[in-house]
Amino acid sequence: MASALSVLVLLKDKDLAKPYIVNGLNKDSIKELKQFAKDKMCPDYNLIEVMACEGGCIGGNESLLPQRDAKKKIKELTDSSKDIKSL
Repeated sequence: MASALSVLVLLKDKDLAKPYIVNGLNKDSIKELKQFAKDKMCPDYNLIEVMACEGGCIGGNESLLPQRDAKKKIKELTDSSKDIKSL
């Protein structure tokens, strides 16, 4: 969603951009995107932002940590998690 927000920040008239956010690629979102392509339009929107990962990806443009540090932190958290170890 950061890209769509960046566009809105740059525009003087905030009503010009009407972003449609795809949060994670799955069968339903891919089907929806294919329909937009077939129809050559996305009703009520003029900007489509697609995030392949739900909530965005590690190291994406809204990441506060460098990718290497984020991966290390995630590994530390998963290693210390009782729930993940039991899977």
